[in-house]
Amino acid sequence: LTAILAIGLKDKGFAVNESYFDTLTLTLGDQQQAVYQRALAQGCNLRLNGSDRLGISLDETTTAADVAELFDVILGAGHGLAVAAIDARIVAG
Repeated sequence: LTAILAIGLKDKGFAVNESYFDTLTLTLGDQQQAVYQRALAQGCNLRLNGSDRLGISLDETTTAADVAELFDVILGAGHGLAVAAIDARIVAG
């Protein structure tokens, strides 16, 4: 699921760390606080990292629905990303 989140965010032009296991660092620039506040309002616990980045950690309890919610929080409605479609791309290689 971490790879799905990373690929989706990269597809939308965000800078995401290249090496990861369960934690992504997303560079948001001046959008950091707005995204962080939206995440808090939705019950998502993201980590502030400096003045322009957020840390996002996934674990074994994270679901595809959680990743879809993160796309909504970070990108807003109408972003056009589907977890299943990104997963299919990964599986296809």
